[in-house]
Amino acid sequence: MYLSAIELVDYRRRRDFNDYNADIIDMDYKKKVEYAERVAKELQNQKSSEELKSMLKAEGLFESDIAAVFLSAQNIIGDEYSTKINTYLIEDKAIHESEELSHLDSEMLDRIISTETNKIAIAERKKITQLIKEGQSEQEVLDQVDTRFLPTDQAIEQINGVSQVNKQNSSSGRMLNIGGGVGLIALTGLLILGTGRIFYFLPIIGIGMIIKGFMTEKMAYED
Repeated sequence: MYLSAIELVDYRRRRDFNDYNADIIDMDYKKKVEYAERVAKELQNQKSSEELKSMLKAEGLFESDIAAVFLSAQNIIGDEYSTKINTYLIEDKAIHESEELSHLDSEMLDRIISTETNKIAIAERKKITQLIKEGQSEQEVLDQVDTRFLPTDQAIEQINGVSQVNKQNSSSGRMLNIGGGVGLIALTGLLILGTGRIFYFLPIIGIGMIIKGFMTEKMAYED
C-alpha cells in the first residue's frame, strides 16, 4: 500500500508531533524528580511544608503537580528513615523528641510515622493468620498480638474470622460440606417420591455445598 504525497507529509507531521510530545513528557518527569529531591532536602532542613508549597506555586507548578512532588518527596524521605522510625515505634521510643530526627519537618515526620504504623499493623494481621494456620489456639494467638498497633477488638474479630475459614478449609470441614450437599440432593429425591413435589432450592443448596467442599477459601492477610 502506497501513501499519497499529502498523506505522507501528514504522517510525518504527526510522527514528529508525537516525538515532540514524548520529549516534553520526559522533560516534565525529570523536572518533577528534581523538584521532589529538592523538596525532600528542604524538608529535612526543617523548612515547612506550607513554605515549600508556596515556593513551588510561585515557580508555576499546579496544585496537582505540587501534590505529586510532595508525595515523591515523602517517599524519598520515607525510604531513608522508614527503618529507623519503624524501630522507634516497636521499641516505644519518643520519636518527636529524638535529636537524630529533629531536622525533619513535623508534618512529614507524622506522615512517615502513620505509614510505618500501618505497616506494623498489617504485619500483626499477617502474623495472626500464620499462627492460626500453624494450629495455635485463639488465646495463644491473641497473647502474641502487639495491641499497640492492632487493637484487641480488631485482633479478636480477625482471629474469629480466620479460625472459621481455617476450619472450613480443613479436611473434616470440606467433607462436612460435601456430605451435607449429597444429603440435600438425596432428600430432594425422597421428597419427590413421597410427595410428588420438587423443592428446587434443596438441590441448588446441595450443589453449592458440594462445590464449596472441593474448594478452599483464601484467609485474610494470607501470604
